[in-house]
Amino acid sequence: MFVVLALGLQEAIPYLSIAEADFQTLEMYPSLRDVQYLLSVVYHNLGMKNERQDAATRHSRTEEHLRQLEAIVSDDQILEIFELLTTVGAALASR
Repeated sequence: MFVVLALGLQEAIPYLSIAEADFQTLEMYPSLRDVQYLLSVVYHNLGMKNERQDAATRHSRTEEHLRQLEAIVSDDQILEIFELLTTVGAALASR
């Protein structure tokens, strides 16, 4: 049974790696963080210590990046400008 589980985990690695690359490209950081965590768990269960550590390191970097993004404070005046631009753009497009 363990052999079947191990084969399934090994088959999942390429798909998880593709998902990780795609989420990185799309800058979908919460999903990227989840995939990196899952990859580290898969590597851990397969006894692949170096790969697990690499995935855990990437996961930590993504966590830090998310914290930095959450710390960015938006300015109300900037939001008002974007709302005005949206309204003007919609009016111009509806001509």
